[in-house]
Amino acid sequence: MDFLDQWMWFIIAVPLAALAGWVIGRRGGERHSGHQVSKLSTTYFRGLNYLLNEQPDKAIELFLHVAELDKDTFETQVALGHLFRRRGEVDRAIRLHQALAQRPDLTDTQKIQALSALGEDYMRAGLLDRAETVFNDLAQLDQRARRRSST
Repeated sequence: MDFLDQWMWFIIAVPLAALAGWVIGRRGGERHSGHQVSKLSTTYFRGLNYLLNEQPDKAIELFLHVAELDKDTFETQVALGHLFRRRGEVDRAIRLHQALAQRPDLTDTQKIQALSALGEDYMRAGLLDRAETVFNDLAQLDQRARRRSST
């Protein structure tokens, strides 16, 4: 791996580590048992270890497993889609970000984040008409949000 690739993995691993810490801290509440939090913590740290040891395939599989176990890991799923796109697996990124964007329980901020990622996926795949549609949807969401905040 050349120098640039090593830095890219480092740049991706640090935010994932911060995200893992945030999720673990958030999950430390009373609604989850200590065993489940411990299992998630171990899985996140194993995944981060794989990333740091330049084994992205193993890391992705672990993070996918965590995302399947806990549907509240929105940020993790967005990061996974970003990893897929960076690795050239744009079809996987598109499927993941489409599923995220269609979730009815998203906040406006999360919806915008999911649609932005989906638009980037489409651009990377060369699907410019779909990217344009997604970015137009984002513009409409932004206009609606501005109208709501001004009233």
